[in-house]
Amino acid sequence: MTSTAHANPFSYSLDIYHTLGYIHVVAKGCGSKDDIANMYQTIKKTADTTKLNKLLLNVTELTLGYSGSDVLKVLNVIKQLFSHMYIARVVDPADFKSDLIETFAQKHTMNIKSFFNENVAYDWLVNKP
Repeated sequence: MTSTAHANPFSYSLDIYHTLGYIHVVAKGCGSKDDIANMYQTIKKTADTTKLNKLLLNVTELTLGYSGSDVLKVLNVIKQLFSHMYIARVVDPADFKSDLIETFAQKHTMNIKSFFNENVAYDWLVNKP
């Protein structure tokens, strides 16, 4: 079996559910460090504009095209941008980098939690203040 994730270009969709109080992002393909950082910058601008503090981020079809050390650099950007947001990440259970992100979030008391199911992630997210 071959993986085609690396052949797929990075893309994401961003939807605002203002009455429900959250932003929904689905990221797909192979994202570089800059792709991911730019996506997070856009999400932050959207959150600031809409005054929303909750993000449902589905990355089950995303492959990070960069190393573990670069993951930490991106996490530091996320920490600066989203210190007052709740982020529910829907992840692929086989993605070991998700474990790294979860550990970083816990260590830095960030409001990021990973889930394997979008409905469970949504339930957690909507119950946050």
